[in-house]
Amino acid sequence: MASSNKKANEEGKTKKRRSVVDFLYVKLLREPSTNFIIVFVSFVFIVWMVIPLFSVLSGAVYFNGQWSGAPIANVFGDTLFFNFPGDNQTQFFLKDKQDYGGPAEAIVVDNNIAFVAERSDGIEILDVSQPNETTEIRQYYEEVSSFNELVVKDDLLYTAAGRGGLVIFNISNVRDSFVPMCHIYGIANTTNFIAVENNLVILDINGEGFTIIDVSDPTEPAILSNVTIDTDVFDVVINNDLVYVVGFTTGVKIFDISDPENPSQIAHYTDNPGNGILETQDIDIVGDLAYITLGNDGLGIFNISDPQNMTLVEYYNETVVGKLYDVQIVNDYGYFVSFDYSLNNLGVRIFNITDPSNLVSINSYYTVVYKTADIFIDTTTNLLFLAQLKGGTQILDISQVLIELPLIAQYEDTIEITVITLSGKDHGVVLNTIILGILTTIFSVILGTALAFVLARYEFPGKKLISLLALAPLIIPPFISGMGFRLILGPNGFLNNFFLIPAFQTKLIFSGLFAIVFVQVSHFYALVYLNAFSAFLNIDPSMEESAENLGAGKFRLFSSVTLPLAMPGIGAGAILVLILSMEDVGTPIIFAAMGDAGAKKFLPYYVFENYSKAGSATITPEVCVLGGILLIIALIGFFAIRKYVSLRTYSMVSKGRAGQYRMSKAKWKLLYIYPFLIILFAFSLLVHTGVILMSFMETLGGTKPSDIAFTAENYKVIFVSSTYNIPPYIINTLVYSVLATILIIIIGSIAAYVVARKEFKGKKILDALVTLPIAIPGIVLAIGYYRTFDWSGIATRNPSWFNKMMANITAGLSLDPFIGVAVTLLIMSYTIRKIPFTVRSAYAGLQQVDAVLEEASFNLGASRMRTFSRITIPLISLNIFAGSLVSFLYCLSEVSTTIFLIFSSKAGTITWYMAWNPLKFQIFCAIGVLLMLLQITSLFITNVILGSRAEAITGI
Repeated sequence: MASSNKKANEEGKTKKRRSVVDFLYVKLLREPSTNFIIVFVSFVFIVWMVIPLFSVLSGAVYFNGQWSGAPIANVFGDTLFFNFPGDNQTQFFLKDKQDYGGPAEAIVVDNNIAFVAERSDGIEILDVSQPNETTEIRQYYEEVSSFNELVVKDDLLYTAAGRGGLVIFNISNVRDSFVPMCHIYGIANTTNFIAVENNLVILDINGEGFTIIDVSDPTEPAILSNVTIDTDVFDVVINNDLVYVVGFTTGVKIFDISDPENPSQIAHYTDNPGNGILETQDIDIVGDLAYITLGNDGLGIFNISDPQNMTLVEYYNETVVGKLYDVQIVNDYGYFVSFDYSLNNLGVRIFNITDPSNLVSINSYYTVVYKTADIFIDTTTNLLFLAQLKGGTQILDISQVLIELPLIAQYEDTIEITVITLSGKDHGVVLNTIILGILTTIFSVILGTALAFVLARYEFPGKKLISLLALAPLIIPPFISGMGFRLILGPNGFLNNFFLIPAFQTKLIFSGLFAIVFVQVSHFYALVYLNAFSAFLNIDPSMEESAENLGAGKFRLFSSVTLPLAMPGIGAGAILVLILSMEDVGTPIIFAAMGDAGAKKFLPYYVFENYSKAGSATITPEVCVLGGILLIIALIGFFAIRKYVSLRTYSMVSKGRAGQYRMSKAKWKLLYIYPFLIILFAFSLLVHTGVILMSFMETLGGTKPSDIAFTAENYKVIFVSSTYNIPPYIINTLVYSVLATILIIIIGSIAAYVVARKEFKGKKILDALVTLPIAIPGIVLAIGYYRTFDWSGIATRNPSWFNKMMANITAGLSLDPFIGVAVTLLIMSYTIRKIPFTVRSAYAGLQQVDAVLEEASFNLGASRMRTFSRITIPLISLNIFAGSLVSFLYCLSEVSTTIFLIFSSKAGTITWYMAWNPLKFQIFCAIGVLLMLLQITSLFITNVILGSRAEAITGI
């Protein structure tokens, strides 16, 4: 009995194998061309898209071989992600009073020109040739930098610029121009002190050490070495190839930098004769003596003739000299920033130091209001300059310092203003992202639908110009729009600095949710417009005429007939806006880089900031949960809209329309049409204007129109500056985009062919597969690629024989830019995400080509492949070209997958470089203008080629 069952099982298996072989034979050999295409396209989309997306969803509950619902519970239970009541510390509307004008943090003077560091408000340049008539020459500002300390040497101004790192200016002629010679970004989050000596710059690293930079060529500084100190660093001074480092818990550390590439510590002093701990604040060296302020403990004077055996010369406790902080020694006098007990404020105190063992206090200057942050003595004019944290710059006459210390001038541009902030309440990263998508979609639908209806139904003067302007938002990626927004409407933008502050002492700040919604709506409403416009045109006029004949009024006709018939097109645009707005990572990055903390509280940025640090990214179950939430929202929206919109509708081809387009003269309706169009385009083109203006500006942050100066240098450095070294990233971008476009043309054209020409089981599934990528968030696809194709162990560290084999293959590709597996993944992602544009365009072309031409070819004996290559492809070649051109342009400006899939700078694209390297923003905008020109060229070519069908591929 057992043997007969075994025999029956074997016969069953054999029969099953034969049925599979027969099936493959029938499906693949009877019609080899068509069926091979179906299998090939399906395989590509399943492996390149479906499996990675499934990996994201499964990773939320199954990770490293274990099933667990904890990650989902962790995400939904954490107020960081879901905070339904909202954070009470955040509000949508906030009104407050603030001081306008940066605090004077540091000051240096050279040739009667004072340079004042105002932290995040930039550098103020003053003419102090007539101290009592001090005037501002100009204000330099850049949002990425916070200027904290300045040093002048040989007509150059060296600055410690916070996140901006080292910024060097040529100051030989500041009246005509004051722009950076170079930046070295990315050194640290904060750089508070700087010292310059013998072509070397010592720059702070987050108060935890310093970096040594060679500035023998100030246009191309080179970092030589970094020194990390495990305590704190407040200041440094360079003396005879030695660096003296002081800090509150550091004491004094001395480093030998005779070989700047290999600095070495030679001594460390921590003993204070007063309380046993050397709590140092600042240091200045004259000859063999080091004057070290000890804050609350007074002053220590040390002999440093033998640096390895530094000895105390004299110690003065705070009861003798007071609390001392900054120090500057000039001739026989020591000038100290001091704390006054009676006034409870910082000021300046001056001692005669000719006899270090017997310091004599000769004068002091304190005020009740101001707090002194820095001092500078100009020996050529006998003037003492005080940088006041409040009160700007004060100038004292020290020509008779033994007798008097009069205040002879004060320059203060600080005023109290009303600050109105429009932001958004923080409901957690996930809820914030959903709210962002909903608000952007609502406003985009309202504006896009209204514009489409006006252009589809009314004739009026200027309509052709309006039709061109309607496409303008599509020529610039949203993340670049953020730059233009900040120039015009930002905290230091034209609206505030040139109008609201001088006229009304009021500052309007858009930040967080409000700012991002503004930028996204100004871009994405055009996607709704394109689809709504086509939908309005494709409505059968007889249906509206029937409603009118039955007595429907204008409003009832629109609400009951016209709008419902156009809803599939409007819905298609709306769902894409919802998805694109929620997955947009570029715009939050731009706003966050410019100091907007609210912009960081969105899901794409959260993943970017916490899980995509180069070289250390890890895909955790919680990341999969977050990605799964975005994916589920996208899928629900996509399949809901497909109830009304098929691929054929996406191509915007209408057949069998009864009658002509319903078009009428606007007449009196122009009274509200023109105001609507003026407001709409003033709103949407504002960011374009800002981007173009910023790309030509020398400096930012001017407080009056006369401060604006223009230059073409920002475009020049894109191609010639070795400081930024941008061309390799442009080359990488072009190479990846070209390779992806080649794959898109091959896969997209054959996919469109089988969907348009063939009837087969599973056609609707294949239709969905080739259309779905347009709705897939890039961040989700990137996470899925790491989970599925992590050949080199970038994130998941989960190798297999296949992974190891692919790692070996990709490691053997030595030609740049093919330097690793991430490049392969990036090209795959570009191909999948941008292929719908080409598919839709090719499909639209096939709809216009009569199948009789192909049948004639078959009747003459041509094979399917020959017919496809010799007849079909040439007939739709213009459509394929136009679609692939748009796919190529979208690849060039792709952000979300790029910044997550690339970790090596050698493999970086231009958008990757812009995300990971805080460029000078004018250069950033210059690159954006170049992308705009490429987009304009693409739109022009596609409109010429496809005419009225161009809206089929320029976006849904």
